[in-house]
Amino acid sequence: MSGASRPSFYGLALLAGTLLLAAAGLWHPVLEGDGAAQLGRIAATPAWRTIHLALLLGIALVVAGLSGVAGRHAAGPGEQPARASLVLAVLGYGALALNVAFMTGAGTALAAAYARSDTGLTATQAVFVFDMLHPFGLVVQRFGAVVVGLSTYALGWAVVTGGVFPRWLGWVGVVAGGLGVLGALAWNENARQVLAGVALATVWQAALAVLMLRETRSPR
Repeated sequence: MSGASRPSFYGLALLAGTLLLAAAGLWHPVLEGDGAAQLGRIAATPAWRTIHLALLLGIALVVAGLSGVAGRHAAGPGEQPARASLVLAVLGYGALALNVAFMTGAGTALAAAYARSDTGLTATQAVFVFDMLHPFGLVVQRFGAVVVGLSTYALGWAVVTGGVFPRWLGWVGVVAGGLGVLGALAWNENARQVLAGVALATVWQAALAVLMLRETRSPR
């Protein structure tokens, strides 16, 4: 099949998704301190919802793009690990999206209630609800980071064995995925570093997207 006849949707989706995740991640404010301090920081960030909606869209685009990468390994030696990586990607990014959705909706509403009420009873209730629910979201996020690392490892191995993309890029994915799993297991879910593996996976996926797009413009 010539490069011109290959659809570029998957490469474009993967590249756009990784860029959205990277941009929104860099734009995301750092939440520190107790629940009251974090709600105050959220309330003081006008682009809070925009940032998290961009993260949700980026996650959807990345998963769509990864389905194309897995499809490129169909009926080849890398088919099984590519298929496993796609299942893991859906699970891992779905978990990350669950926490992002909580921070988009409930986080925004609770921060608004806290800001309107100053130190009154409603503010106290908002902080209480946030303190009870946010730890759940962080644990789900940590789980998602572990699974995304496993997905990256599996897809890296598919690239190594599949012969579709350069083997060196596959080994980079294997290393990035392994580091992502170890980091998410080692750090507490409250640590910002727990998402370092997801950041590594995002950079690696961007490289895959560029190669996919180059394939659509030149014959193999």
